[in-house]
Amino acid sequence: MIAKKDIKKALEKNELDYFYQPKVSAITGDIVGAEALVRWIKPDGKVIPPGAFIPLAEESGLIKEITLQLFKKLERSIKLIHEIKPLCVSFNVTADDLETDKLSEKIIDALKEKRLTPSSLELEITESKLIKSKPSVKDNLNRIVDIGVGVAMDDFGTGYSSLNILSNYPFSTLKLDYNLINGITSDNKKKFITKTAIRMAHLLKIDIVAEGVDNKQQYDLLLYMGCTIIQGYLISKPLPLNEFIDFLKRDIRYPGSTAGKLHMIYVDHILWYRDFVYYVMSRLQKISYTSFPPPIPSPHQCMFGEWFYKKGKIFLTESLSDQSVKKLEKLHLSIHDEAQKIIGISKQRIETTQHYDDILINFNRLHQDFINKLQECENSLVYSYLTPLD
Repeated sequence: MIAKKDIKKALEKNELDYFYQPKVSAITGDIVGAEALVRWIKPDGKVIPPGAFIPLAEESGLIKEITLQLFKKLERSIKLIHEIKPLCVSFNVTADDLETDKLSEKIIDALKEKRLTPSSLELEITESKLIKSKPSVKDNLNRIVDIGVGVAMDDFGTGYSSLNILSNYPFSTLKLDYNLINGITSDNKKKFITKTAIRMAHLLKIDIVAEGVDNKQQYDLLLYMGCTIIQGYLISKPLPLNEFIDFLKRDIRYPGSTAGKLHMIYVDHILWYRDFVYYVMSRLQKISYTSFPPPIPSPHQCMFGEWFYKKGKIFLTESLSDQSVKKLEKLHLSIHDEAQKIIGISKQRIETTQHYDDILINFNRLHQDFINKLQECENSLVYSYLTPLD
């Protein structure tokens, strides 16, 4: 039975350390990150898992000391990891860690002194720990986010007040709970919740990590759904630093596909089109309130454009023919050109529904051509991913 004095002694003897579990991009198949998971390593080499002592550490208040001590080790580890590959390494914190500014000051100092870069670090915090937290916790999270460090909501989908917490804190990542992922291939409710969470994360423009992925059926389904990052024993168990570095040196490439992301874009543009039509028809009814504001007309600012001109065009060109990608871009530009013309016309005094019907006919045709092309590209991506597996 582990007691508080045992944890104190472990801290004094420096027996606590991090193991690292890799994270894979579901789009490229590359290792893009890792989660640092605390372990208690006894002098005889026996490893004690966190579930055996972290709850007591939180209850007794020792968790703050553990996190601060391990952050020093994390700094050194990230430096060694980055000599092999620049990854984002996440580590777990609790609301207790952020009640004072000790941890946030350590993080800020490490960044100011350039011992770490903002993109190399991410905090993970469980939603349940935030429900009754003090205002200082949110203040410290905001300070950390303001300097460019990401914050992930851990164990999303376990209950509590997920959506309320999500709307009130500056999260850049959602991590789907293991118990949710464990049932996605057999439980339709869990599958639906996972798909909905992925869709929500996409609309919020944040990453979504599925943890606890243990088999290829889960992995393939998450790629299909549009999940962005995958973590679990299928990739690797948590590894001591030296073994994790050896793992990175092997430079393994996992299956990846843009199909799920493209499907999200497909849905985005259907909704964009719907909003646009609502806006145009509201002009006909001379509705001046803001229920139907004009959708963004710029082809670089809609969800497709933002993604396509940052990373999407490169990803698609790697998997599809140049002709397909150019055709997709041309159709997209044509839709937005037409939308800008229609917005100009809609500002004029037009009295008949027929006139609006006429100007929307060509717009509808262009958009349908674009959607069809998106679907064609998605089908090609799905086929190219699935074929080697048959």
